[in-house]
Amino acid sequence: MIKILHKTIIMDIITVFPVIAVCLDFVLMMEKIIRLTRFMSGVGVSFADILRVVILIQPQLLILTLPMSFLIAVLITYGRMNMDSEIVVMKSAGISMWQISYPAFVSGLVVFLLTLMMTVYVSPLSARKLRLLVNETVRMRAPLALDAGVFHNEFKGITLMIGSKPSPHEMRDIFVYDERDKDRPKVITSKSGRIVFNRAGDPVFDIRNGSLDIINGNTFTELTFRRYVFRITLGLNMLTERLKEKTPLQLLQYAEKLRGKRRREVMVEFHRRFTLPFINIFLIFLGPPLSMLSGKRGRLSGFVFGIAVCGVYYAMLVYFENLVRTGKLYHMFAWAPVMIIGLFSVLLYWRESKR
Repeated sequence: MIKILHKTIIMDIITVFPVIAVCLDFVLMMEKIIRLTRFMSGVGVSFADILRVVILIQPQLLILTLPMSFLIAVLITYGRMNMDSEIVVMKSAGISMWQISYPAFVSGLVVFLLTLMMTVYVSPLSARKLRLLVNETVRMRAPLALDAGVFHNEFKGITLMIGSKPSPHEMRDIFVYDERDKDRPKVITSKSGRIVFNRAGDPVFDIRNGSLDIINGNTFTELTFRRYVFRITLGLNMLTERLKEKTPLQLLQYAEKLRGKRRREVMVEFHRRFTLPFINIFLIFLGPPLSMLSGKRGRLSGFVFGIAVCGVYYAMLVYFENLVRTGKLYHMFAWAPVMIIGLFSVLLYWRESKR
């Protein structure tokens, strides 16, 4: 009988889990889809390229959506059982809290392993492929999509206008307004230029025979050059951070070479690779008792409780990570949100098991 009960509960969780995951993934994707659409129209990217980018983004999103989806699925499943008085009947029949929660433990361990695989292996691999895809897109399509006589702002912090294009990849009479440094904006004009790639594989603007005007408060500096090369990044820069391409071991090795703020940034990324999977372990203890506390309010209450818990967790995550980045806390405090949620979950589970 217990095995049948466990199988039924697991099937309920499995049924709800992918639906919640798809919905949350879509919500997180909306802002990126809008930016991708703008990028596609401005740089000449095909729909197939956009689809490939969307697929490569998924591992980074799943790291966030898998724990959220698991908690909400457990809350909805056990909330429905509580609403139908099934949990009361089980406890009256002598079934322990551990036996009632066992399906959530099994499901949570599977989600933990999936999330860990994403953070350790799949996400770094997809991040690297994503950067290569974006760079290839810039090399192949961006020069073709840059029309003469039009202001372009597809590149982050840069406004560009081209006077003429003798060939698809050659540009003449170039005007650039570079505001990436807000305190020292630059105005660049040159006779010719083209988009190329440096040794690291990053897109750069190689311009020839021009002038560079730097505005620094009340001072103005004018320079002339025969050749000037500067790095450019697309509006998709949020998808191509190099740290996300490194495995946890590579992050540790990289951190050993750094000091100060940059080292703290790397250590925050390292700890995040494990805190996000490990939160699933504590959500195992949180889901069943929290759904029982919600009373007979229906499935919607489980969804609301799940979103609330995830919101609190991610708010704490951002807060403590920012404190670590600024050097106010030691980097191990990146685990503080997990420990707080874990302590609360275990205490709540223990309290419910004693009832």
